Parts: sequence; structure tokens; C-alpha cells
Amino acid sequence: MTYFQRYSFIEDTFGEQFIYFSISNHYNSLKSGTAQEVDIFNLEDVKQDLNLEDGSFAIDELTFNINELSFHTQNDYDCLEFVKDCASLENSRYCAVFFGEYPVDENLLFSGKIFDKISGSDKVHDHIDFDIELKQKREYKFSALSFDISMLERCKHTEKIVDDYGNNIPNIYDRLSANDYQEIKGIFDWRMMSSTNSYGMTTPYYLAPLGSLFELLNLYLQKSSELIYDLLKTNITFIVEKSILGFKVNPTKFNEQTIISRLQGLTFAKKYLAIETINNPKNLVLGTPDNFDECDIYISRRLVDSTLGISSELPEKDQNIDVEEYPLCFKSLNN
Repeated sequence: MTYFQRYSFIEDTFGEQFIYFSISNHYNSLKSGTAQEVDIFNLEDVKQDLNLEDGSFAIDELTFNINELSFHTQNDYDCLEFVKDCASLENSRYCAVFFGEYPVDENLLFSGKIFDKISGSDKVHDHIDFDIELKQKREYKFSALSFDISMLERCKHTEKIVDDYGNNIPNIYDRLSANDYQEIKGIFDWRMMSSTNSYGMTTPYYLAPLGSLFELLNLYLQKSSELIYDLLKTNITFIVEKSILGFKVNPTKFNEQTIISRLQGLTFAKKYLAIETINNPKNLVLGTPDNFDECDIYISRRLVDSTLGISSELPEKDQNIDVEEYPLCFKSLNN
């Protein structure tokens, strides 16, 4: 079911301008051409915040009201009841504002999910004297938060999540750690690193498995989609678009070399890795490289969880490295 309302106003020097507002129980139906037209919504404003704090979200908010005194038909009352159903998590209600006469993507100003908290006030009591029924006419106020970010804000990494019925919902890391982090381990692999001493000798070692940041972010968003469905019964898919970061990196390669030394008639062979810089800068991208001129971003598995990659073979003093690195990993973030 979809309802819509079309406004028009005269703007100085720009002529007649249109606003198209729609409400539906399916997000993809907000642009439906078979919607029922009403004239009961009063849009207040679209609040667009720019939040520059580190790690915080910028959330757009739309507020609107419905006044029963403006009703003329049964369809108006049906529309009100349809919108009021947003109070139940089982009945999602979505809305959109289009700055134009028609609901097309290029006109979209706001889209979001109507919040499940409704406020209202009585405007008039339409009853006869001594009647036990007040028969009040009310004005209801609703608010909607931008669809994508408002959903992600409820996806906690490690905090307890409880729905409105008191049921525990697994958080992001509950889902990631299932089956011993197998999905995470599928992204990361041990990759050779090296250290060079003062003599220019290079020693190879494996610090921790490295993996694609792009693949990891998509996995986080996949788990967020699962969490949102369990919490709000809303199907939503998030996609990380490929981004070119605007600077280049210069790759290196490792060449194995052998040094032959002789001592007291004995010959010794020692192998080492020499780092050879390649003069071929590549564009660093967040995404899957399309050609040899692009390079993906690789990060340590410890950034996902500081305990991942710790080996029991490390000296005892290094076994607490996970505690020291925990504040730096994604797991320590709220969402």
C-alpha cells in the first residue's frame, strides 16, 4: 500500500515548484505509480546535520504531522491508520520527499523509515453534552530518520542488543566470531613481511595475516543487514562503492639472494631476502582493482580483533599484545 501527496508553490523568479511526498509499507514502492492520493500531510522540515566528530554519523531527519480536522473522506482515515501502524516493529513504514512533480531518483531529497514513537494532542472534542465518548479530533506528529544511517546506528559491535519485545539479538561480533571467525579468516592470509638490519640484510617473517579492507567492510555490512532484519524485520542491502583515494603507492618485491662465506676451509651459504623497489606507482583504491595500475588496501587481521594472529609460540612477554592492541582494533568501536 502506498499513499502520496503533491504540493505546489510559487517561488519568486523560478515559477511553480512541486513537492511530492509518499508513504509505503515497502521501500521500493515509494515511487509507485499506483499510489492513492490524499491531502492530509503537513511536512515540517528536513533536518540535515553535518556531524564532523570522529567516528560519528550524520543523520537526516524529517518531521511531519497529520491533523484529523483536515479529513474529508474515509480514505483519509484509512491512511492515518496505515501510518500509525509504524508503532509496531512488525509493520515498517517508509517515506520519501521528492523535490519535483514526479517521484524519480533525480528528484529525491529524503528517504527514511518512520520512527515507531508517535506523539499527539487533542484539537477538538466533537461530542454532545453528557456523552461518555469524547470523540476527539487529534493531531499526530511523526518523525523519520534517513534510511541507511539510522539503521546502521543500531548495529553494535559488542554491546548487548535487545529488541522491543525483550529478545536478545546477536551483535556484529557475535555473528563474526561464530564458527571461530571462519568468514574473517577466509579474507585474510599470511603474507611475507621483512626487516632489514644495519648491514642491509633482510630477514623475512610473518607478522599477521593481511586481507582486503574492501572485502572486510562488505562483510561488516552483510552482518549489519542480518542484524537489522532480526531487529526491525526490514530487508536492506548495503554496498561499498569502489573509491580511488587520490594518491599512489610504490610496491616492492623480495629477491632471495645467497651469500657464500669461507672460514678455515669450510664454506657456508646463507640465504636472505633483498627488497627491490619497483618504480611503478599504483593508484590506491578501496575496492577490487580493475587493472595493474591499481592496488587494494590490505590491513592486519588484528585490526578486526586483536587476539587474531597471536601465536602460542611467541615469548610469554608478547602474549599480552592483544590487550595492548585492543583499543586500536575495530572491535573496540561501538559501531
